[in-house]
Amino acid sequence: MTSLLPSPPGPTQVAHTAIRSFNRFELKYLLASSQANAVRDDLRHFVDRDAHAGPTGSYPLTSLYYDSDDHRFYWEKIDGIKFRRKLRIRSYDPSPDPSTMVFVEIKQRVNRVTQKRRIVARLVDALALCDSGTIPDHDPKDSATFDEIAGMTLYHDLQPTVVT
Repeated sequence: MTSLLPSPPGPTQVAHTAIRSFNRFELKYLLASSQANAVRDDLRHFVDRDAHAGPTGSYPLTSLYYDSDDHRFYWEKIDGIKFRRKLRIRSYDPSPDPSTMVFVEIKQRVNRVTQKRRIVARLVDALALCDSGTIPDHDPKDSATFDEIAGMTLYHDLQPTVVT
């Protein structure tokens, strides 16, 4: 399948040239609202506002996470397993329909490094991939990731588990 979306993408569109894989180092902190607001105010001087953000500085983000019947991915996170993965479908569209372009992502943790591999697909194809391992037509550059997602889905008998 080939995406013919206009560039640059808005919050309800996904560019076909999206980054397919990347690593990052994440540190997460629990802050009181007042502390978070102070940090946000301080950072405004050093960062540019996201071009896709609305008047409030935000945009919709919905993630559908997949897990096994025994919640393997959840328990690996809780137990602090150093190598763990999870599968999700992510949409930036407030009202997605079957043709909405979404990300299907494998988010993986290796020690303290977070890695992400993702593909772009229509929601209907993303659901078929994650629900049953059905691989749609796609860019050959994405074949390894499509195969990995289908393999995870079938090996772990993944099911949609939670939406955030």
